[in-house]
Amino acid sequence: MKTRRFFALLLVLPLLATLPLACKDSETPTNPGPSGPVPTATPTDPAPCPSPASFGSTTTGANLGSNAGNLVATRWQLPEDARIVKFGIYMTGAGPMRLALYADDPGAQAPTTLLRQSVQVALALGWNEVEIPDVSVPAGYYWLARQIPVTAAGTYYPITDWNARSAAMIDFPYGSFPASFPVSILENSGAVIPFVAYYCTHTPTFTPTDTPSPTLTPTATDTPTPP
Repeated sequence: MKTRRFFALLLVLPLLATLPLACKDSETPTNPGPSGPVPTATPTDPAPCPSPASFGSTTTGANLGSNAGNLVATRWQLPEDARIVKFGIYMTGAGPMRLALYADDPGAQAPTTLLRQSVQVALALGWNEVEIPDVSVPAGYYWLARQIPVTAAGTYYPITDWNARSAAMIDFPYGSFPASFPVSILENSGAVIPFVAYYCTHTPTFTPTDTPSPTLTPTATDTPTPP
């Protein structure tokens, strides 16, 4: 009887030795490191300045002008680096008009490259403000340009002075302003009208924003453990 028990034990021990070790899953993160939102700095457009400055003229006069059917520009000095945000013009006769800003050739004192233009606007009697996409420019001279369709000769603005401003004028079909100001009549006795460009002097600021980064996902690896 004792011999049989010993023989059975000898048969079981080799069988246990051949069984594989049991495996237990453990959570081991891959790519260890920080996760979640990472603050970054991104540029944001500055808010419109509450009281923009202006260059040009705000003075009104007794004489009336129109220049319907012409592209007309006058030269003005911007005293500091700035962001141009809109135009302003005073009208004594309501009607359609387009306004624009041109760069200056300081040697020739002539308008050159179109910087910004408005769409056609229906101006009312009195002071009008016309929005344009902002444009940042350095201090210097610029040209404020205007167009009135030839069919709207009743659209008037008051003239302050006939002989106080460099001016450029040319016959031009009413519509979008040309990318470069055409060859024109240049003179040093252009009419001054109440027409300005408004500008802000502050620059874009950087504000922190949360940029999500990839979240690390733990992966299961097999770690052998004894049964």
